Amino acid sequence: MGRLPPVPQELAALLDQVERQLDKLCDNAPLAALRAVSRLERIVAGAGRTAAYGAEAEAESGAPIGPGLGLPGSPPMTANSQR
Repeated sequence: MGRLPPVPQELAALLDQVERQLDKLCDNAPLAALRAVSRLERIVAGAGRTAAYGAEAEAESGAPIGPGLGLPGSPPMTANSQR
């Protein structure tokens, strides 16, 4: 399997912090937690679309997508692969 691209350490630390803060908020202020989760969902959806377009562009140049996502037991997928 190909090497997985690492999540930058700074981002991983921020995500851990967000998770801890959301856990506290769920206990102390569940409605505020829901507002925060709603905002995170919008952020993640936008970033996911942007990342997917970037991955598709890389795949068009022949870079495999599947192994980069850590998908087990599947051959490398490119944009030209049948879906």
